[in-house]
Amino acid sequence: MSANEIVHTIVVCHGIKTEKELADYFKFMTESMTAMMPVVDHMIESETNPGMKSALKKAKKHIEDLIKKKAELQKQCKDHKKSLQECCKMAEDMRTEMQQAFANEINNHKH
Repeated sequence: MSANEIVHTIVVCHGIKTEKELADYFKFMTESMTAMMPVVDHMIESETNPGMKSALKKAKKHIEDLIKKKAELQKQCKDHKKSLQECCKMAEDMRTEMQQAFANEINNHKH
């Protein structure tokens, strides 16, 4: 995790004080991840290199898995098994993981 990502996590999570704010943040995360899917689909569709196409498909699968994982985390948080700060931190870690996995798939194929 970069210094900027750590600062972003602290700032976002520090600002979340209520369950409603956390729910709004989860909604934002879901919308962000879901919004990426048509872009990834288009990239897969237009990619001619079989290796890159495969890497993009793996990245897409990872995003889909994280959306499911996020839903499970949100349920845990709603059931009060975790504090607001724990939930926020885990959500941010998940978002960072998704971005990193996507970047890794692309970068691994380029080299």
